Amino acid sequence: MRRATIYLIVTAAILFGGGGLMAETPKQEDRNLVRINFKGMKITEFIRMVSKITGKNILIGQNIQGVVDYEQAKPIRKDQVYALLVSVLGTKGFTIADTGEGFLKVVRSSEAVKSAPPLYGTSDVHTVQTAIIPVRNLNVRNILRQVNFLLSKYGKITLSYENNTVVVSDYPENIRAIRNVIHRLDTDKQLRVKIIPLKNADTKSVYPKIKKIASALYDNKISTQKVDIFEDEAINAIILTAHPYQIRELSRYIRSLDKGNETIDKKMAIIYVKNADAVKIVKTLEKLLSDKSFGKSEKTPQPTVKTTVKKTQLPGSKGKKPVTTTTTETLPAFISSEKDKPTVTVDEELNAVVVYATEREIKEIRRVVEQLDTERKQVYVTARILEISKNKASALGAKYGIIGGITSSTGLYGFSGQIGSTEGDALGTITTLKGLLGDSLAIPTLKKALALGTAISLYKKNGAADIISEPSILCINNKESSIYAGKTVSILTQATTGSDATSLTRQNYTREDIGLTLKVKPRISADNKVSMEIKTILEDVVGGQVGLPTTTKREVTTTSIVKNGESVIIGGLVKNKLDEKVSKIPLLGDIPILGIPFRHVSREGDQLNLIIMVTPYIVNRSEDLSQLREALGQMSVLERELAEKFEEAYNKNPALVRRQLNHIQLPEEEEPLAPPVHIEVSPPVVIKHKVAPVATETERIEPVSETRVIEAENEAIEERSKALPQKRSEEKKRKQVESAAGEPITTYEIDERGRTYRVTTYPDGRVVRKRVKKSMIDPDLL
Repeated sequence: MRRATIYLIVTAAILFGGGGLMAETPKQEDRNLVRINFKGMKITEFIRMVSKITGKNILIGQNIQGVVDYEQAKPIRKDQVYALLVSVLGTKGFTIADTGEGFLKVVRSSEAVKSAPPLYGTSDVHTVQTAIIPVRNLNVRNILRQVNFLLSKYGKITLSYENNTVVVSDYPENIRAIRNVIHRLDTDKQLRVKIIPLKNADTKSVYPKIKKIASALYDNKISTQKVDIFEDEAINAIILTAHPYQIRELSRYIRSLDKGNETIDKKMAIIYVKNADAVKIVKTLEKLLSDKSFGKSEKTPQPTVKTTVKKTQLPGSKGKKPVTTTTTETLPAFISSEKDKPTVTVDEELNAVVVYATEREIKEIRRVVEQLDTERKQVYVTARILEISKNKASALGAKYGIIGGITSSTGLYGFSGQIGSTEGDALGTITTLKGLLGDSLAIPTLKKALALGTAISLYKKNGAADIISEPSILCINNKESSIYAGKTVSILTQATTGSDATSLTRQNYTREDIGLTLKVKPRISADNKVSMEIKTILEDVVGGQVGLPTTTKREVTTTSIVKNGESVIIGGLVKNKLDEKVSKIPLLGDIPILGIPFRHVSREGDQLNLIIMVTPYIVNRSEDLSQLREALGQMSVLERELAEKFEEAYNKNPALVRRQLNHIQLPEEEEPLAPPVHIEVSPPVVIKHKVAPVATETERIEPVSETRVIEAENEAIEERSKALPQKRSEEKKRKQVESAAGEPITTYEIDERGRTYRVTTYPDGRVVRKRVKKSMIDPDLL
C-alpha cells in the first residue's frame, strides 16, 4: 500500500511538476501529446488533473466517490484527455455541462438535458447539446420508433407536430447519428404523382393489368416500395403515386399496354354522312391518321426480368436457419406495329364512312365526322341580264324630269334612288316581306331592292330596257358556281374553192358558244355580309371581211362585299347599234325604183349598255329556301304594281311628280342608294307646238314652248343640286348642337297658314321651330 501511494505521488509530480518532468515525453517538439499512467487515483483528483492539462475551468459541485486506474501505452492528445474524463464520469452517473459563463460544471447525467444545453454546433465542448432537425417528406409521428434506439441513456427526443420537426438533446455523436438516419429516410420517401393519359386503350382494360404488374414488382408492405394506382375514366388516364424510379418503370408498361390493346378489341362501324361528301371526309381522316405514329419506334421494347428472394422456415426446423429460395419471372414487352393503325374507307352509294378500329378510336373518328358533317350555309344568287338603250333611257329621264340621263349602271342606281324615296311603305308589303325573310335582311335593304326593281319595270314598260335573261342559282358557301345564257352557233372558219370551174366550194364550220357566262363564288362573313368573286364573259359574233365572221370576247372580273339582299350592278359592256327605219306610202312605196320617192329611209345610231345585276340572299337552312322564293315572287309583283301606280300618277299630274322627284332628299342617317356619279345632262327635247289664238287686237298671248319649261325646270334643279351640300352641312351642324343640348323635353306640331311646323323644347331653355316638308307623293294620286 505504501508503494502504491508513492507511485501515485511520483506520477502526480510528473504531471504537475513543470518542465523538467515533462521532458520525459517521447517527442519534445510535440507539446500536444501527453503520457499519463495512474492507479487508485480519486475521481476528484483526476478532474483537477484534466483541468490542468486542457486549460478548462471545471466546477465540482457534486460529491463524487471512487477511484480510477489508467494504463497508457502510447501518448494521447490533450483533447482526448477531456473525452477520457467524460467517459469516467459517465460510469459514475455524472457528466459535464457547459454553463456558457466561462466554466464547465459536473452534473448528474439525468439532469444534463434540463440544464439548458447549448445548440448543436455552437459549443466546442464535448457535452450534452440540443439539435433541431426539420423533416420535409415524412410525418414526424413515424420518426420516433426509427431513431429512438440511437439515443444515449439519458438522451431525449421531442416532436413538434406543427412544424414537423424533431428536437434532440444528447451528446454530439448521438445527434449526428440521428440526423443522418432522418435525412436518409426523408430523402428516400420523396413520392411523385404522375397522370398518364391513354391515347388508344381504355382505362378499364389497362388499369387491372398495370395493378397486377405493380403488385408483382413491388411489395406494398414495405414503405419504400409502396405504389398507389388510380384510374380516371373522365379523362381516360392512369394516375400513379410512387417513387420516381417506380414511375419510370410503370410508365413504360402503360405505354406498351396503350398500344398493344389496339389489336385485341378492334370493331367495325359505319358512320353515315348527312350533309357533306363522304369521299372528302375520308381523305381528311386518312391525312390525320397518316400523321399519327403507329409502331415507328426504332428501338424494340425489351422484356423485364424480375428476381424474388424469399426466406422460408421449414416445418420441424425450429431453431435452425431458414432456407433461402430464389424465383425468376420474365414480364413480356408489348410491341405495336402498323397493323394497329385504324382503317377508314368510303361507301359512295350510301355516302357513309366505314371504320375498323378500337372502340375509343371509333368514338374519336365519329366525333370528327360529326363536326365535318355540319349543314353548310348556302347563297341564293339571282341575276338580271338586261340591255338599256341610251337614246330611250335619255328620253325617259327627260320625261320624268330626272337630272341627267339613265344610260349606265350608275344612272340606273340614281333613278331607282329617286323612285324609291316616293313609294313609302308600299301598303305594308315590305313588313310582310321582312317577316318571310327573317332578321338577316334589313328593311332599308328591302326598300332599296324594291326601288331598283321598280325602276327596271319602268325601263321595260317604256321600251328603254330589254331583259335578256333572269337566271338564278343556289350556291354552296365558298364554292364557285356558274350561269350561262346564250346559244351555240356555227361559224365559218375556212372556205376552199378548186381551180376547176366545175369544182365545188368546200367550207369548214365550228360550233361556238356565244352568249354570257357568269361565274360567282360567294363567301359569307361573320357580320352577315357576302363577299362575291364575280367573273363575267360576254362573247358575240360581228360581221367580218370576205364573208368570214369575227367573234368578240369581253371579260370583267371583280370582287365585291355587299349586305344580304343588296345588288351588285356590273356595267360598261357597251356595243353600238344602227337602226334603220323605213317610212313609206302603202303600195306605192313598195314599187322597185319608182317607189323611192314614196318612201323615206332613216338611220339612227344607238348604244346598248349590257347591265348585269347580281343579288345574293343568304340561306341558313334548306327549309328557308321556299320562304325566300315566295318573298321574291311577292316582291316582283309589287315592283310591277308600283311602276304602274307611278305612271298613273304621272299621267294625272306630270309637273307635280317631276317636282316631287327633284325635291327629294335622302335621310343623312341612311346610306345613299347609289355612290356619287357623274350624270350626263341630256339635251332638251324639242316638241312642236301650236300658237295660241289672239285674245284681242291690243293684247296678244305669246306662245309658251314646252321645251322652255323643261329647260327652266332643269336650271332650277341644277341650282338646288348645287345648294344641296351646303344645306346638308348646315343640317348636320344643327343636329350636333341639338345632340349636345341633350334629349328634348317636349315636341309638338302646329299648323299655320296651311304649313306645318315642329316645335321642340330643350333642357337648356332653347325652343327650336322648324318647318316640316312633305316629301311624299300625294296619296290621292296613287
